[in-house]
Amino acid sequence: MKMKEQMVENEFKYSYQKTMLKKYNANLISCNLRLPREFRYFPEFYALQDILEELFKSHLNVYNVKKISSFDFGWFLFSTQGDLQKLKKELVSLEENSEEGTFFDFDLISNSSEVISRRKLKLPARKCIVCGEEAKVCIRLNRHSREEVIQKFYESLDNFFLGQPKSRLATRIAECCISAALLEVSAYPSPGLVSPFDQGSHQDMDFGTFVISTAALTEVFSSIFAAAENIKNSDELFRRIRAIGSSGERKMFNVTKGINTQKGLIFILGIIIAALGAVGLNSSYNEQAEYIRKMCQGLVKKELKLKQDNKFATNGENAYLAYKITGVRGEAEKGFPLVFQVGIPVIKKGLAQGLSFNDAAIEGLLNIMQALDDTTLIKRGGIEGLILAKETSRDILNNGGMYTEIGRVKVQEAHKKFCTLGLSAGGAADLLAAALFYILLENKYQMLFYKK
Repeated sequence: MKMKEQMVENEFKYSYQKTMLKKYNANLISCNLRLPREFRYFPEFYALQDILEELFKSHLNVYNVKKISSFDFGWFLFSTQGDLQKLKKELVSLEENSEEGTFFDFDLISNSSEVISRRKLKLPARKCIVCGEEAKVCIRLNRHSREEVIQKFYESLDNFFLGQPKSRLATRIAECCISAALLEVSAYPSPGLVSPFDQGSHQDMDFGTFVISTAALTEVFSSIFAAAENIKNSDELFRRIRAIGSSGERKMFNVTKGINTQKGLIFILGIIIAALGAVGLNSSYNEQAEYIRKMCQGLVKKELKLKQDNKFATNGENAYLAYKITGVRGEAEKGFPLVFQVGIPVIKKGLAQGLSFNDAAIEGLLNIMQALDDTTLIKRGGIEGLILAKETSRDILNNGGMYTEIGRVKVQEAHKKFCTLGLSAGGAADLLAAALFYILLENKYQMLFYKK
């Protein structure tokens, strides 16, 4: 942060605290999010706000802590009562001894404007997150590069969000997610997509890339389901799984050396298994879709319509800016109908009628492709590429799809054509993986993937 911005921020804090002290005539806890400024635009920022309030409820209940205000530059203000020296020791203990405390700096101000400091109570100074020495000294001497500090905070965030206790069920759910992702990338011929047989239209990844990135996501999916087992509020749950998903994306990019193989899959399967964990495994598809709609309500407006700076980073954001196509966020807001109403029943029908698992999966993919406004296709081939993909998949299905010889030939031809044109239905593939997840979870089908 620039020095001038820091000064303005500090002046605002001082003035606002003074006003709140006068208004409430109470002691105040001033909490700063202890993260580099760029982190305050990450999903973790919003999840940490929930975690902060839960931390106070579970540890400081006797001090009658009540939230006054929060600001999107990472500052939160609470009123409190009780013995100030004891409270300060409690706050220091949270900073030093709890995982969550790593991310916060707590200041305690009496109703007479006195700052109750560590030094005054002869408590140890706050430690540096990088080296464990006194933090203020490290800052003053500029001991660590910005890159070192940011990397350490990445590690701390990932350890926290992915390191929570998990049930056996959460592990089982994660295993199904991993299997579904691997089966999706194993299906062939999948027009333009990576498979064990070729790279599809992709020059920067192959089947091996998907295998190693998928294996890295086990802990991510189990963490998401575990969060759903413990967090009852749907809004809070959504903020938490987006934070866990952000950690998952970092794991993926780390093992693939920066290649995006499954960012969309983390988003889609993350939401689906969170809903499953919230409403229970015995719930119906309709009940799960309803919870997804509730959890994702307003997502398009919040993340697409209200973006003002035009600095769009993802395929979905760029597609909305150019064509008002809402992409995977729109699908999530609708409760993923292409998973529950298209992908799952099409695959089940194919398996019941004698298709191999592979062919049933391709049949599901084609049915999703003909209906989905796939932003990956738009990125790679423009709106013309999307139209071509939809028309091609409809033509294949009209000729019998994977049930007929001519349909199979047409799929092979489409794959060759998509590879030549650089087209890849990555969004449809992610939705297919979600449908395959449910097929695996029900565990009714013999796993001979390529054979009838």
